[in-house]
Amino acid sequence: MNIIAELHCHTNISGHAFNSLTEMAQAAAKKGLYAMAVTNHSSIKDTLSHLHFYCYKYLPRRIEGIFLLSGSEIDLVDFEGHVALSEDILKGLDFRIASKHNPRDTAFESRYGTPEENTQMYLGAAKNPLIDCLGHLGNVTVPFDHEALIPVAASTGTVIEVNTSYLKRSKENVECYRDIIRLCRRHDARMAVTTDSHSIYTMGDFSVGTKLLEEEGFPEELVINSSTERLRAYFLERKGRDIFEDEMCL
Repeated sequence: MNIIAELHCHTNISGHAFNSLTEMAQAAAKKGLYAMAVTNHSSIKDTLSHLHFYCYKYLPRRIEGIFLLSGSEIDLVDFEGHVALSEDILKGLDFRIASKHNPRDTAFESRYGTPEENTQMYLGAAKNPLIDCLGHLGNVTVPFDHEALIPVAASTGTVIEVNTSYLKRSKENVECYRDIIRLCRRHDARMAVTTDSHSIYTMGDFSVGTKLLEEEGFPEELVINSSTERLRAYFLERKGRDIFEDEMCL
């Protein structure tokens, strides 16, 4: 399986990441990628002002030959599935990932939830039309009812991320992802393989994610970033227009 776009990465605008936008784009170009979504955090403690997300409008659509997608990895702030960016900002972004992070790292009052609370949290996010993707669901420190969530994500068109960073962290995460992938296959839920790169050194290294999908016989046509045609079709469906014809990010 070939992955042609990085849909989850961070520049050093997220203060815990290490490389600039230009450096990340250069790394993506070296890997032969077609597109890259910059998804800086919305409320990790070292994240800058939300003004950052409005300023995508000053960026061209192509940097270092890479098509640039505007985005954010947005923190889930409660167990109803609300997120830490306003609707006004969300509406302007191309790719919006909702994730739960370690409570010690967030800029708001937070805790890890029970499986029941986490399930309701993810269901709330999946039903939000301004959320495109659910991030690092394979993180076993945030358990939830897989069988309750995946059919809903499939029905709303919410993409399920296969996050290679979390796959590398533990065998338990790998097994969690196996179960999620099997359910996504059963319910025709779309997925995306991402690296969650915080530096140039992991950019484009999708191998552990694609290997796992192939082991589980997951259909390539349901992986939105497995070809330029699928990626463009996904955004045409989601946005109602061909964003790949845009000259500027917003």
